[in-house]
Amino acid sequence: MDDSACQTPHLPLELYRPIFEELHFQSDFPTLSSAALVCRSLRYEAQSWLFRGPMGLGPVAAGHLGIALSDRGAGYFKRVKDSRLHVKFLMTIVSSSNARKRLWSSCCSIYANPHLARYVKSYAIDSIVEYQENPLWSLLLAALPMMVNLKSLTFRAFGGHPAAKELLAGCTFQLTYLDWGSHSDEAGIGAFLLGQRELRHVSLHCDSLLDINSHQPHTSPSHSDRLSATGCIQKLASVEGSRAVIESLLPTRNVTSLSWVPHLDDALSAPVDHLSEELGKLKCLSFGGYFARPHFRLVAPYLKSVEVLELVGLHDLDELNCLASLPALRELIISLQWGSSRLPVPTNPTVRAEIIASLFKGSKKLERVDVVYEWRKQNEIWYQKWMKPMTGSSTMEASVLKREDVKKGRF
Repeated sequence: MDDSACQTPHLPLELYRPIFEELHFQSDFPTLSSAALVCRSLRYEAQSWLFRGPMGLGPVAAGHLGIALSDRGAGYFKRVKDSRLHVKFLMTIVSSSNARKRLWSSCCSIYANPHLARYVKSYAIDSIVEYQENPLWSLLLAALPMMVNLKSLTFRAFGGHPAAKELLAGCTFQLTYLDWGSHSDEAGIGAFLLGQRELRHVSLHCDSLLDINSHQPHTSPSHSDRLSATGCIQKLASVEGSRAVIESLLPTRNVTSLSWVPHLDDALSAPVDHLSEELGKLKCLSFGGYFARPHFRLVAPYLKSVEVLELVGLHDLDELNCLASLPALRELIISLQWGSSRLPVPTNPTVRAEIIASLFKGSKKLERVDVVYEWRKQNEIWYQKWMKPMTGSSTMEASVLKREDVKKGRF
């Protein structure tokens, strides 16, 4: 790169920024890398977008940001599981040398410098690192505190060892999106949440937010009590987790979107009347996951404001009778229980149409029903979309959608 040949672009940077922004959202890293090599003036602008989301955006994070993923952006799942990619990226932002390093691909050469960490707004690493596994663990330990402007963090580890207390120590960033998929991490993640003020979405795979490392009688408030009392994460609008996570995070907050994903040891029949106010605020609810969930009648009486509901698996078809008690329900999704291929609604066209018709008849505001009907491949689940017939018509026709289209803009 010859900086003397091009010190400034011919056009103002304000005209380049929308182009770089679009390249970033399209996850077109090679083009951004090339732009960073053109000249000094473009280098910093291109780098700021290149490092803003080095793995791209996942579908959930993109949905919360109101961003539509392109086909290129869909490569996110491959990137977040590429250990070599993570090592190269983390080495680039941790290194303080000015030696030229190779990043991501042969077309992406940049100068390594810790200031690049300040550009990072979104980072995701999925199930490729274990506790104290090097070099990834030591690189993460050094890099995360450097990402002072980080807003979106997705972390999933395997091995079951607590990670938050060590990895998040010294981190000063204020997140808006957190997906922490490390089990047995209640104490560390609970302490971290106490310092967060801007979080809008939290997804946790913990059993509880209580400090389970303490074996003494409880003489001080639990994390759950402190999370409610300190005013932290008061902007929280969306939560995903087990019953323990829900009971810790929903009270005193205006959460309107909830994905209730039961844990193996969740109590299936324990009452939820102490959460009646919080459940009454929900607009969107996804109910179920891998493990057995409570019967829908346990929560149905409290869902006064739910407009979009996903039932993940069904106990039985009689469970659908509970829907009539939801006064605001407009859209219903009936999905497979995670990991199961048993379709929750009969596939016989006549029987299925009768069931859907009865749902529209029993729920005054219900306008749309999406029902899973085929699981062809591991990541290819298909739904039938049914719309309420126009007044005076009894004809119903179903269109076909992929799961990602069903979930888009909802959860």
